[in-house]
Amino acid sequence: MIRFMVEKLFDWTGKGLMLSGFQLGGIIEPGMRLGNGTGTRATVLRIEPESPRDRQEGWVTLLLESTTPSPAAVGVMLKVEESPAVAYRFHATPDLATADLVTISEATPGTSRAVAIRLSTLERSFAASPPPGSQEITREQAEQTLRAARTIIPAEPELRRIMLSPRRT
Repeated sequence: MIRFMVEKLFDWTGKGLMLSGFQLGGIIEPGMRLGNGTGTRATVLRIEPESPRDRQEGWVTLLLESTTPSPAAVGVMLKVEESPAVAYRFHATPDLATADLVTISEATPGTSRAVAIRLSTLERSFAASPPPGSQEITREQAEQTLRAARTIIPAEPELRRIMLSPRRT
């Protein structure tokens, strides 16, 4: 579960609420809806560039839409209650018949995130895009290929968490 601990709040009249604080359990992105557990929610409009104070404190600053009542207050732990749907593309390298690598990448324009699963070792690695020369395949073909290697495509939200946490797993 992705959460955000509000440490500082500024009401930017007409624009939204600027929240600074800590992300826990994952990365917050624009379009996510944050709530405080009371049914009050607001949408993340954007992530602000890192400031010197953010770096010093280990904070992230985001712009949250203004709502009445607002779910945000200093000291409140907000939770991601809704996340925009993300489409994925699937590739086999070098091709489906002889695949040793299945790559799952975001299909969102302007996004450069991909996780590759090496079938021989089941090791995951991260890249900006599928390798050159790979063949685009359907989700069903990717599922069959991974199942034959004794693994699966992680379910949402685990797949999203993996995409947003680029590290070796």
